[in-house]
Amino acid sequence: MPNVSLKIVFENENVVLVDKPAGWLSRPSRFGLRDERPCVSSELAKTRSELWVVHRLDIDVSGLLLFAKNKSSHRALSQAWEAHEVQKKYHALAHRLVAATTVEPEIGELETWEHLIAEGKRRSFLAEHGKKAITRAICVKVENRVHHWLLEPVTGRRHQLRVQMVARGFVILGDVLYGGANEQWKSGIALRAVRLDFKKLDLSKDLKIPDHFEIESLSL
Repeated sequence: MPNVSLKIVFENENVVLVDKPAGWLSRPSRFGLRDERPCVSSELAKTRSELWVVHRLDIDVSGLLLFAKNKSSHRALSQAWEAHEVQKKYHALAHRLVAATTVEPEIGELETWEHLIAEGKRRSFLAEHGKKAITRAICVKVENRVHHWLLEPVTGRRHQLRVQMVARGFVILGDVLYGGANEQWKSGIALRAVRLDFKKLDLSKDLKIPDHFEIESLSL
């Protein structure tokens, strides 16, 4: 296991929220114990009697990852995720693709991206037979030719943000899988889940949690 500590952002009798490091699995892979990569749920389960996965982050992505600690909280949170009632926000650092034909984004202007995305073996891709993917996006600034994007996925397709960034004419730093230059980001790729918002549903009172959580964004 890499020498990276697992930071607990919040915990009570119903949930545990962690800041997942890039390079960690959210839950065990199909290879089970044969997979030597660090796994968040496996690490948490060492000191907790019960634990349920609510959602996942790609192994290359860092940020807020929530687990339920009992059946009732798992049921409530899973239903909220399936109904798209939990708002998620990501921070991405990206280079503009050399061959991009899309216009340069207006700083601070809200964009809504809608595509049809299909899943391949390793990558997802745009396809007419794909499922609808919707993301709200804002380019908040440009720093040393790197664009800072805040991304709010409305749907939850596999690699949705990574595919839609490329469709918009950008590639996330370190994301070699989707056409980025063979350059290393600090760890994983420069995509981080920075906020979870539960204001659309009355979970805060029932689960005794704040109506939102937010952690620090990425920096160059």
